[in-house]
Amino acid sequence: MKNTVIIVIFVVLSISLISCCTAKDTNIQENGQIKMLKKSHASQLPPGTADITATVLSLETKDNVSYALIKIDTVHGYGASTRPLAEGSEIKILITKTNKESISKILKPKSAQKMRVRFSAKGMGQSGHWEIISLR
Repeated sequence: MKNTVIIVIFVVLSISLISCCTAKDTNIQENGQIKMLKKSHASQLPPGTADITATVLSLETKDNVSYALIKIDTVHGYGASTRPLAEGSEIKILITKTNKESISKILKPKSAQKMRVRFSAKGMGQSGHWEIISLR
């Protein structure tokens, strides 16, 4: 009986000690840090995608497939598992069949465009290609 009373007193004191140890200043700082983190992070991108601003250098169509040669000006963000893109590099990018008509009308050579791109692997052992998903 004596041991039970001691254990109950110990538990009550432990709970009160834990609840008293939290300071209001610490909570305000933590909340401030949480708010800063939410503001600094943009919305998450889907895996394998990147938001970039790029200058369109040229457009071409070969065998009913459209490509754009672009120079990457700025990389705004990556999704998980996305291959890195170097600012200042030039890449050939596929304009997919589903977006071909709308994107081809909007893309103009020598113009800077903000776009979302993704890397698509063609198959096992092949290198794959970048493709435009949408223009921003």
